[in-house]
Amino acid sequence: MTMVANDRPIYALTEQQLERFWEFVDKRGPDECWLWTGLLHTGGKHNEETYGQYGLFVARAGGRGKHRAHRVSYFIAHGSLDSNLMIDHLCRNPQCVNPRHMEEVTNRTNQLRGDGPSGTNALVTHCVRGHLFSEENTWIEMIGGFPHRRCRTCRKAASATYRSLERAPRRKIDIEEAVSLRAAGQTWMQVGAAFGVSDVAVMKALKKAGRFEPTHGDGVR
Repeated sequence: MTMVANDRPIYALTEQQLERFWEFVDKRGPDECWLWTGLLHTGGKHNEETYGQYGLFVARAGGRGKHRAHRVSYFIAHGSLDSNLMIDHLCRNPQCVNPRHMEEVTNRTNQLRGDGPSGTNALVTHCVRGHLFSEENTWIEMIGGFPHRRCRTCRKAASATYRSLERAPRRKIDIEEAVSLRAAGQTWMQVGAAFGVSDVAVMKALKKAGRFEPTHGDGVR
């Protein structure tokens, strides 16, 4: 039976192939990492920044192809792989092939568990002003195709500040001037007030011009 792992088939291995596979594994205690000692693969289209090096193993049965060693090990242990799921290393060691250290998860879960921006941000439970990112206090804004959490409490406070600001007559937003005001330390509200518009209008103008740089201030994360 052919199983698919990341669109690459893994076939049921013969006894000879199984024996050959385990020759490349430094098999230790049942709960320790089993390190792959064979060929290593650096980078990869989807994993070069997250995982670095991976073991590869050539599984030949009705076809020939290279497969990540930890996926082959998981296949051997469980007899199947879900092509829609990723294998997450619970031990955070990409060269480990101990099936006890692996779990099939969605790509999103795998990202949130990692050390990348998504995983790091997922650990943040409060905004920069200490307000909890609860369901009621959070709204999502898409920036550059990626979701960013926003604090509703900070947003309400910022809106109140905007309404209290002495605003200049409405005028066209000058991108360079707006960037300079931000660089000088002014808040989005203050920059908007300088043009007689809201902070959101300034953000949108800078995004359109490719000059938007989100910061950790003003409830922006």
